[in-house]
Amino acid sequence: MKLKTLKTKTTVELPDLVTADIVTELSGLFKEALDNAKPITLSAKAVQHIDTLGCQLIVSLMVSCKDKNIALDIKNPTETFENTIQTLGLDMEAA
Repeated sequence: MKLKTLKTKTTVELPDLVTADIVTELSGLFKEALDNAKPITLSAKAVQHIDTLGCQLIVSLMVSCKDKNIALDIKNPTETFENTIQTLGLDMEAA
């Protein structure tokens, strides 16, 4: 899990396990990304498991981006990521 800030955007790379164990750290990265006020790319290419709390954090990021008029793009979601989002009835297209 890491944060890359470029001149035009900020990228957050999600780890393979997006669970309650890392929510505090991930929340800090999301806050830092939002504070940069640049478009955010969320790379989900490594996600092998995401729990409900992890999904809730991503939804919170989506809402915050919308409120602050910051573009959010979810790139390369794994099948596991997509299936979990779909099972919970969430709409990642709204990002």
